[in-house]
Amino acid sequence: MEAMAIEDLLHPFLGKYLESPSWLKASAGRAYSLLPARVRLGSAYGRYRDEVGGGTADAGAVAPAVDRKLAASLRWALDTVPAFERFKGLAGRDARAILAELPVTDKLDIKRHPDRYLSTRMPAGARMEMFTGGSTRNPMRFYLQKHVSRPKEFA
Repeated sequence: MEAMAIEDLLHPFLGKYLESPSWLKASAGRAYSLLPARVRLGSAYGRYRDEVGGGTADAGAVAPAVDRKLAASLRWALDTVPAFERFKGLAGRDARAILAELPVTDKLDIKRHPDRYLSTRMPAGARMEMFTGGSTRNPMRFYLQKHVSRPKEFA
């Protein structure tokens, strides 16, 4: 089993952190920044970093991996996300052709029907609820995949 990212362990305490005095946040932030990436982001970070050449590969070398990942993401969405059920017929096409056929999703639709945009194959326990900070009065709720989303984003 892979080591869990410390971010996932600390997330439940985010509210307390945000409410704490500035000196405490600064101290905690400094201590956190000293932790190695594999501790902050979990053991999956190295694997995802290596998939993109450790940050040293040129764009041409990474492009085939990007295309494969895009195709896999689109297949997953077409197969498991209720909002995309009506587009299942696109599944055999090239990833870019699929993107050209999919409509732009309205943010309000996601706010009104969030469950329609969640994969039916992803258990609730594998998601971590998040909210946008944005400038709107009504933050948007979304989910990250526990132990995966942030390591991938940082890699």
